[in-house]
Amino acid sequence: FADASHVPLALPPSGGGGGGAKGGARTDALLDAAMAWAALAMDVCAAFGECASAPEVLSPLAHAASELAAALQAVGALGAAEAVVAEAAAAKVAEAVRVAVEERAPLALQRRVPVALSSIEPEFEESGRAAALDRPAVTLSKEQMRGATKDDKRTAQREMREAAALRGLHRREFKAATRELKKDAAFLAGERHRRKSDLDKELEASQKHAHAVLEHQEANFKTMLHDRKKALQAKI
Repeated sequence: FADASHVPLALPPSGGGGGGAKGGARTDALLDAAMAWAALAMDVCAAFGECASAPEVLSPLAHAASELAAALQAVGALGAAEAVVAEAAAAKVAEAVRVAVEERAPLALQRRVPVALSSIEPEFEESGRAAALDRPAVTLSKEQMRGATKDDKRTAQREMREAAALRGLHRREFKAATRELKKDAAFLAGERHRRKSDLDKELEASQKHAHAVLEHQEANFKTMLHDRKKALQAKI
């Protein structure tokens, strides 16, 4: 509708030859069509002026209205009143496009930082001998080992190796638990997305069914009116 090719621009010139009654009737019809088109353009501008896609929808309409006003001005005095209406329609549509462009907000997709999958850090409580041995080896200085027997030194070295092994085991278990928690969070997010998609599909199917029922009822109503009109015409 907003395409310029739909505008009745092929208006005959005001002083064209071969006028007569047919030429005048054709000119009047084209002028009436131009007036109707301008009124319809204003209605479309009022309906779509507040939409987010108003600039894309109304820009071709503004261009077509401007071309219609220029064509009506070329007709002369015969289309002066219609040219004023077309110019008003073009100005109104252009103003609506300008306001929509000024009020359009930028896309906010990248305004928020993506939310990472939340993970709960597992707690490993160590008690007893393992907690006592969980200390770095540098804490056993030469002064602390001075006067110790060979058995004490071997015991300390064994305890340090056990503590290192426990720390390594703790790190491995922590990483494994973190990976499992992230996998669980990703699985739950996927399940929520799948359920939402299924619900959207069900709603879309129900809407399509409702539209189909309404279209069927409308077709039956039109058929009934047509049959009734034919019956009345046959009686007359």
